[in-house]
Amino acid sequence: MTGPTLPSLAENCGVSTGDVAAVFTWKGLGQIIGAIVAGLAFPRITTGTWKLVWCGIFILFNGCAMAVMPFVSDLWPGMNEPYLFSN
Repeated sequence: MTGPTLPSLAENCGVSTGDVAAVFTWKGLGQIIGAIVAGLAFPRITTGTWKLVWCGIFILFNGCAMAVMPFVSDLWPGMNEPYLFSN
């Protein structure tokens, strides 16, 4: 549950809660796209063992991402660097 961390995450990153709320909107969109892709891909995986392995990998990845959320200090890492947008 990441909703209650919204004010703390905004404070850690030094941005408004509206900016952080946009991240959660994109997260929701990513979950919808991921569900569609998984719905299309799972019937093609033939054995139950591989389905469990893939589910475990994605659950582990999601758990790691949620575990580091309290330590995030930059909302868009690297996007504030001027060399990214220079010619």
